[in-house]
Amino acid sequence: AASLPCDRIHYAAFPTIRVQQPSELSTIRPHFDGMYGLQAGSINVWLPLTPLHPTATLIIESSPGAEDFHPLLSSPHTPEALSDDESRKQSPQEMFLFNGRDCIHYTIPNQSGQTRVSLDFRIVPGSLFDASNRLSKLGYFSSAIRSVNGAFVKESHGKISKLHGMPHSLSPELECNDYRRTG
Repeated sequence: AASLPCDRIHYAAFPTIRVQQPSELSTIRPHFDGMYGLQAGSINVWLPLTPLHPTATLIIESSPGAEDFHPLLSSPHTPEALSDDESRKQSPQEMFLFNGRDCIHYTIPNQSGQTRVSLDFRIVPGSLFDASNRLSKLGYFSSAIRSVNGAFVKESHGKISKLHGMPHSLSPELECNDYRRTG
């Protein structure tokens, strides 16, 4: 967060925890978060807590509409690097930031034999924050300001709601203008 080029950030008041057990079914359908009213300028933060595998990870496209889907992995995911099961397992050592508001992302059936656990949440740099956005008005975001020493300090606390959790317990109500895909 210290490298963010802003003095204020808004972030989901509570992260979502995701558990992807080995299964023949995927756990997250293809979507982009703008479908759910997430405001422009939002950045998805995805933090795996267990080792990653090409089938136990998040699949994303590189830019809106590119449809060049690839798994998020900690090291290069070339066919050569993925040639055997040992090289396919990745350590949970990095946090991923991506444009999930506009880029399609999803999971595929986890065939790794291991349960994958991750946290995800959304942040919005202060200058891009829209207080009139539906999620903002519902109290989805907390905020933090940059202190004199460069660290972010909590400024306000959002509300925990049906839009947070493991995964969301209820589907958010959508308005026609909330799910326009930009790009």
